[in-house]
Amino acid sequence: MPALAAPADALTDPSAHERLMALKTAPLGGDVVGRRRDVVGVHGHDLIRFRFTDNHRLTKSCCRMENGIAPDWDRLVFSDRDASGPKGEPKTSSGAVRLGVITMTDKFWNIDMVRGRQARDRLPRRTDGSGQIDWNEIEVALIDTGYTEHPVFGPSQDGESPFVRVDDGLNLIERGRRPFDPLAYEGTPGHGTRVGSVLCGNLPGSFVGVAPGLPIVPYRAINHVVIHSKQARKHVAEAIRHGVDINACEVISMSIGLPQMSLFGQRHLGEAVDHAYERGIVLVGAGGQVVDRVTYPGKFSRTIGVGGIRDDRMVWFEYEESMAQRSIDVWAPADDVFRANSVLTDGSVSAGDYGTGDGTSYATVHVAAAAAMWLRQHQDRIDDLYREPWQRVEAFRHLLAITSQPVEGDYWPDRSNGILDIDALLGAGLPAPDDLAYQDRKAQDEIF
Repeated sequence: MPALAAPADALTDPSAHERLMALKTAPLGGDVVGRRRDVVGVHGHDLIRFRFTDNHRLTKSCCRMENGIAPDWDRLVFSDRDASGPKGEPKTSSGAVRLGVITMTDKFWNIDMVRGRQARDRLPRRTDGSGQIDWNEIEVALIDTGYTEHPVFGPSQDGESPFVRVDDGLNLIERGRRPFDPLAYEGTPGHGTRVGSVLCGNLPGSFVGVAPGLPIVPYRAINHVVIHSKQARKHVAEAIRHGVDINACEVISMSIGLPQMSLFGQRHLGEAVDHAYERGIVLVGAGGQVVDRVTYPGKFSRTIGVGGIRDDRMVWFEYEESMAQRSIDVWAPADDVFRANSVLTDGSVSAGDYGTGDGTSYATVHVAAAAAMWLRQHQDRIDDLYREPWQRVEAFRHLLAITSQPVEGDYWPDRSNGILDIDALLGAGLPAPDDLAYQDRKAQDEIF
């Protein structure tokens, strides 16, 4: 496609809308499956992205909008270049919006970045000829808004999915019911489905998660991922204990959080985290992105805290540095992650369009998937080697660090904790028990 010319120092361009429409309808060319074209620009303090996908649907997103108001279409100015390749920082000239065109060829860039495909090749396959991974008895508890039936979780029959353990889960909001997400509430409806799809989705030919077909146990514990209320934190604590004591889940994934709590306010949540740690359960928690403070429960020293990175390997959201160095154990994809979704139409829940999502919620499930894959790969050896249950957690934490990939940019100076590399994680030798240190900072007493 030829470049769209405009004066580099122009402040307005009355034809900007028409030019965007021309971009929208222009063919992407070649194999357009999974391709998209981004038009990005800077206007004041705003980062504006106009996205054209292969089905020519237009979406627009703005970050850091001044006064919450998006710039006018007529304020957009095209540059005189047609950029392609990895994302770069858009430039401005004399206040003009500098725009470029970016094409991405793989909608599952996140799985490639963490070397998930190579890691999956290491895992044993089922003997039924399907070629699917044999997860044996490994299960992940997904504490979130609940689940919805969706093709990425396999064909559903009477609400059951081949690998979503619906009846083992718990509904702590509409008690006595299945952990089904009704979507009809204020908060973050459908969040459990979105992150769950990235964790374990498996629809051959259309969608694949980091750990396809991994059995999960859904918990409907929250309506909003920011756990402001005491009731929400009590629900999360109850779900942790249920996942440990009733379902014996090896991994617990929590794409939720709150940046600050009082010691009294978090004690019941901390006690549940301690309970899981002492029993050797890997708890993975999101770093968050509301303020520059890492969020609980991912902030606890006994959990695995996860920060987010972009497809250019730079940190997606920056925390106060000393807090990040204390609480973030690993970084994983959190920007433009391809995921499934469910929608509410006329009171009925159904599968929605696929799209992309942002946030450390997505980074978290990458690491939860990695934990499940690591446990499956070394299941017997881990059981034989580590006599103390907590050693499983600390062995995983140790290997996450030493097998990680470098983070790009100047923000993250601590090269001992980088980007998740699942293939290297699975290929690394298990550390000796004597090399592992017990985390004596109890979550129930930890506040910072």
